[in-house]
This record gives sequence, C-alpha cells and structure tokens, in this order.
Amino acid sequence: MVTKAYIQSGILELYVLNQISAQEMLDVELMRATYPTINDEIIAIEKTMEQLALSNQKTPPTFIKDKILAQLNTVPIQSFVTNTPVNNTKKFPNYLAYAASIIVIVGLLSIIYLLNKYNL
Repeated sequence: MVTKAYIQSGILELYVLNQISAQEMLDVELMRATYPTINDEIIAIEKTMEQLALSNQKTPPTFIKDKILAQLNTVPIQSFVTNTPVNNTKKFPNYLAYAASIIVIVGLLSIIYLLNKYNL
C-alpha cells in the first residue's frame, strides 16, 4: 500500500526528469532499491519518456548535414606532434656529484679530527 501511494505521488516522474532535490533523489533511490514495484515503475516511466521523445523527433534537412561535412572538409587538420630533437645530455654530470660527495666526506672527517684533537 505504501508503494502505491508513493507511485501516485508523482515524485517518480520528477525523479526521472531530474527535477527533485538531492535529498529527495536519495529517498527515491532508497525506495527503488527496497521495493521492486517502484523500480519497475521508474523503468516504465523512463521508457514512456523515451517513446515520447522519439515520437516528437524531427529529422533535420539534408542540406544541413552536407553543409557541416563541407565545413569539416575545408578546415585544415593541425598536427599537434612536433619534431623536437632528443637531448641525451644529463642536466647534472656525474663527476660533479662525485666531487660534492668527496668534499662532504673530507669536511666531516676534518670536523671529527678537530673534535678529537681539542677533546670537545
């Protein structure tokens, strides 16, 4: 009995048309998951809306398609791929990294030596 009143309330049509608030949409989705009859009714409403849209459709004149295709054929195709030379050089050469490591090690060893020499 609850489902019959819910179906007759008109909220399902508004749900299909996406004309209800987010909270109402969650409520309808909960009812849809709970009651199979509501799910069936929503599917029937969607099919009816689709049939209505298809019955009112109008085919555009053929010259419009020809005009669009003619415009597409006249627009030059731009290439987004550019030929850039490959640069294999490294930004930071390895020998600089080795030299920096040696300088750090020498600095640490000299600090340790001075601390031991002056008993700090």
